[in-house]
Amino acid sequence: MTYVVALTGGIGSGKSTAAQFFADFGVPIIDADLIAREVVKPQTPAFEQILAKWGASIRLPNGELNRSLLREHIFTHPADKIWLENLLHPLIQIEIKDAIQKVQYPYCIVVIPLLAEHYADYQAIIDHVIVIDAKPSQQHMRTIERDQASSELIEKMIAEQASPAQRLKIAQTVLTNDDTLSQLKKKVSDLHTVLLKTGISKTPIA
Repeated sequence: MTYVVALTGGIGSGKSTAAQFFADFGVPIIDADLIAREVVKPQTPAFEQILAKWGASIRLPNGELNRSLLREHIFTHPADKIWLENLLHPLIQIEIKDAIQKVQYPYCIVVIPLLAEHYADYQAIIDHVIVIDAKPSQQHMRTIERDQASSELIEKMIAEQASPAQRLKIAQTVLTNDDTLSQLKKKVSDLHTVLLKTGISKTPIA
């Protein structure tokens, strides 16, 4: 089976950018966030359960789930956040495992934003963990630019996530993303060379 490399980091750390750099080198990318969108599409069992819990107000005019509204709600209602995670995470894990089985490449990148929070659920299928680490000020700025969310909501989202120390604890590789995109790309390029050799030989990285 392919060598499975998990990529994680806090909100605004640059996970998606790093993943795109890996993709540019031809590495298969499995994105938990994209899978999460798929499992809550209209007519899916998860969508119907969410609709039953929160009603029609949680839908957009086109019938799809209002993810922004749901995100704001769960970050101010911890019990509902737990309910939603218990609903979605098993479904996401199944899809990730299925996607890994289909990979025809020495290694793949699995982007899992909440890996530190749910590491026990993924540990058995992961061979290597990359953490993208960034200063809180950088995370804050990037998230405001990307999501147009309020500063207050972003601060709450950062606080709700695993701490940098918790993420670093599970990391085999840490890529610091406080500088330019070209510097991050160089780090990804160097790591890709190592991971490709490792994937071919299936020899753990020292």
